[in-house]
Amino acid sequence: MRLGRHLVSSALGLTLVAAPTLTGCGLFDGGSRLDEAFEYLPADSYSVVFTDRQAIAERKGVDDIDPRDVSEDDIERYRTALEVESNGTILSGSLAAMQNASFNEFDIVWEAETSWGDFATARGAGHAMVWKVTDDFDFDALAEELSDLDYSGTSTGEAQQFTANDAGAVGGTYTWSHMLLVPDEQLVAGTAWEGSLDTIAGVAADDVDSLADDGEFDDLAEVAGEAEHVALTGGAATCGLESGHPIPERFWPEYADLEAPARRALVISSESAESQFVLEYAEDSTAEDDVDARRQLVAEGIEPQGRQPFSALGEFDVERDGDLIVVSAEYERGPQQALSAFIGGTGPDLCLPD
Repeated sequence: MRLGRHLVSSALGLTLVAAPTLTGCGLFDGGSRLDEAFEYLPADSYSVVFTDRQAIAERKGVDDIDPRDVSEDDIERYRTALEVESNGTILSGSLAAMQNASFNEFDIVWEAETSWGDFATARGAGHAMVWKVTDDFDFDALAEELSDLDYSGTSTGEAQQFTANDAGAVGGTYTWSHMLLVPDEQLVAGTAWEGSLDTIAGVAADDVDSLADDGEFDDLAEVAGEAEHVALTGGAATCGLESGHPIPERFWPEYADLEAPARRALVISSESAESQFVLEYAEDSTAEDDVDARRQLVAEGIEPQGRQPFSALGEFDVERDGDLIVVSAEYERGPQQALSAFIGGTGPDLCLPD
């Protein structure tokens, strides 16, 4: 089963992979790969989906595949290894199609997908996939391949941007009409959104502020620690969707006692069936006000989409630490059910817009 897309906007893809249990609030020395990813994402990102592909491959024993010599057996072995992990990165669904490409799944260290800009109105919004690639990645080979595939390239400093001359032909080897190569940073990016890669190139060149500069998701990243996968959403996107709120207004009175967090995150465990929904509030007092309502929600409340009691969906534990609430969830159908709830805004972290 291909896990759901559409976290908070129609252009935002979401591919969740299992991640280790939350390890507390300490990051390892030098920061995590999630911290590194923040260096390349725009400061006004309202959604981030991060996957540490290399760590997953190492843990599953499939980190020995040569990206330039991928056999059918390699593909089958990799697919089998990731069956319980969902489908890996956004490229994992194209293992065969990209088997002989100059850029494929096995080149990726980590993947970060982000949407940024004015979420409420979608004016000036951007979206991109960003990949950190291995140290021996051949950028010249990828540039040559894109030219052969009828992409036109332009250079700005160390970065090269490529645009498909015939957008209708996109979808064979590569599915992005715009691609960015930044060899100095071991970075590749792709998007279908005109102008988005100008922003990513600016961030990579330190000409545009990054999430690392902004600090928007720093506390949630600290909670996630070295997680292989984490999804984050904040700002105006936290409690609503551009196309409307997922909970019909006639049900809103049932959830009126819940406070609205400033940011939300989901971390899925690889060690068990447990997932963590993390809610961050603007003030400690708001979290304190909300924790009892969350406990009542999972004990006695109704899940707004399927209209089933939360208690029938799995086991939930609600804890508060300062301005954070963490809901540990063990759904009957496992992490994929937690993912669907997070995407739909109907899990134990649900909230209504202010």
